[in-house]
Amino acid sequence: MDIVVTGAVGQAGSWTVDHFADAGYEVLGLDVGRPPGDRANVEFRPADVTNQGEILELILDADPDVVIHFAGLRSDRGSGNAIFRTNVQGTYNVLEAAGRTDADVIWASSEAAYGRLFSDNPLEYLPIDESHPTRPRRPYGTSKLLGEEAGKAVSRRYGISVVSMRATYIRYPGEYWTETLDPDDEERLGATKNLWGYVDIRDVLTFIEAAVEADLDGHEAFNVSAVDNRAGAPTRSIVEAVYGSLPEQCDVADEEAVFSTEKARELLDWTPTHRWRDAAEEDAYTPSFLE
Repeated sequence: MDIVVTGAVGQAGSWTVDHFADAGYEVLGLDVGRPPGDRANVEFRPADVTNQGEILELILDADPDVVIHFAGLRSDRGSGNAIFRTNVQGTYNVLEAAGRTDADVIWASSEAAYGRLFSDNPLEYLPIDESHPTRPRRPYGTSKLLGEEAGKAVSRRYGISVVSMRATYIRYPGEYWTETLDPDDEERLGATKNLWGYVDIRDVLTFIEAAVEADLDGHEAFNVSAVDNRAGAPTRSIVEAVYGSLPEQCDVADEEAVFSTEKARELLDWTPTHRWRDAAEEDAYTPSFLE
């Protein structure tokens, strides 16, 4: 099976390239610059996802079975115009190219599509599943939601499968950052309206692998999250402390994650296995072609 990975020199993209090359896939890695090293089973080509002609030519020439799209800006840092150009136009270009060559797509949307990161909006219910309302107010979350809409349109037009990963904060072994919180520390809690989600990159990779192997039709969005929060405190306590109350429907216990991954378990037989308390002490790893 042939796979194209965009954002192949970025942190998540490089781990993805490594993972699928190790598994015997032939991988074409696209990014704005080449990495310093090479990798067996991988060809690296420079590419800018905002250049439609360039991306179309490279993906059509590769004729992959699957495109895994990580290229994009990862936060609200920078101008809204830059975020929309890269995350909306770039994502559409990749989707359109994949559709024309009949390749399925798995791409990095975000939990930000729900519009709950750093927001005063009350939570509708907990845990948040894929049916929860999506009401982003910032450019980054809006760009991800628009990318999902583009995915739906391209899927309808070309009949390909498009999987939107609503991933939480992707973390890496040996490089974990957590924020253990005291539910009584009102000043600190006031700056933490980010829902305390995270997911280990190794769980992201097993999710992608499950999606590659699945027989899905149309567009599907999936939460991709660890099973627990990264605050080290009871979820109900910190939600109540930050938002002033709990939603009427609140089915989380102990340190359970705010985001439900039940849909991924049911459709892909995927369950995350890594937790920050263990992974934070592990050795850091960098794919060899980046060194």
